[in-house]
Amino acid sequence: MSLDEKNQQQDPTMDIARKRAMAQLAMEGAERRKSRAEEERLQKEKDLIAQRLQSDKSRKSEEAMRIEAENLQKVRVLREERLGRKVEAERITEEIRNETETGLSPLRTLKYDMNRMIKSTKQSVVSMAIKEDEKRRISETGRIEEKKKSHLFIIMSAILITGGLTMLGWWGYSEYQKERLATVPNVAVRVDSIIFAENYNDIVVNDENAATLSQRLRTEVQTNNIPISSILYDRFLDNTGGTLRVITAAEWLTKLDMSAPDELVRLLGNEFMYGVYSGAQNGGFIVLKTSYYEKAFAGMLSWEGLLVRDAYPILGGKPASRELQNQRFIDVTIKNIDARVIKDTDGLTAMVYTFLPDKTTLVLAHNEATVLEILTRLATPKPQISK
Repeated sequence: MSLDEKNQQQDPTMDIARKRAMAQLAMEGAERRKSRAEEERLQKEKDLIAQRLQSDKSRKSEEAMRIEAENLQKVRVLREERLGRKVEAERITEEIRNETETGLSPLRTLKYDMNRMIKSTKQSVVSMAIKEDEKRRISETGRIEEKKKSHLFIIMSAILITGGLTMLGWWGYSEYQKERLATVPNVAVRVDSIIFAENYNDIVVNDENAATLSQRLRTEVQTNNIPISSILYDRFLDNTGGTLRVITAAEWLTKLDMSAPDELVRLLGNEFMYGVYSGAQNGGFIVLKTSYYEKAFAGMLSWEGLLVRDAYPILGGKPASRELQNQRFIDVTIKNIDARVIKDTDGLTAMVYTFLPDKTTLVLAHNEATVLEILTRLATPKPQISK
């Protein structure tokens, strides 16, 4: 028995359906079969197009997923690189902090200076405070001794003059004493200035305000009759309480109501010098001392906007015109030293300032000739004068 016969015996329903389909095909006309074949062909094309669309969609989805995966990988790489750079930067920073040979100087503060002093001198804060207290006591003891001597002198003077002086005479004597303190005769007084000066004046500033003191210095620049190529040094004194002392640079700038930035004033030493140089053109000058060149120079740059208004009158001997105040400082070189100058409308130098090669000396002057003279005198041994 054949396989078809076995299948027919096993499934008579399938055989009947097959025969029915064959009968329908036999009964179909040629036109009907052609139409049905065309429909089947169109259906196959639709199915093929759908498969291609589905395949393209799957391919695009895979491409998008691949691009997204690549982007995620790039992001991870960038994060790892940034993390690596951050770790390396922290490592380098830590090494720099741990290396004392790098020479990096921290911000100068009072606490920093105290710590350096303690380390360098191996002193404790308590020992330093004790020494300061000892200095204060010694100073107070000296003042007490001076007061005792002064009191003794007054008592002796009173004994000598009580019998022969009237109240009017006593008043006249007091006025004389005031005048004597105000003029401070230059007798048997040792004068020590930053640079050598052939002449000097003592100016007591107790009763001077900014306007009167500035006018006094301007007049001195204009009318002084010291010899050519010589210097007149003005020493500024305070006699509050009857004791004379030389005022500090910060006190002098405040007395003249100058607008120097606070950060610059804090960097200045107590010692300073104001004077007049008698050359082809008289010119005033100011010499200041600082311990921090970079910050002091930055302070001078920030002061430039008001520097002409503040300092030019006592350097040039006359008030600064509005045109001069509107000029700007420029860079120049004076004997291989960098300087900043401001020129008047005629192109002539009206004011100059520079830090000398030692980086601790700041010079403000009316002209370059004065700066050159100061340089020469700083390089020359300075004699001590007493008058």
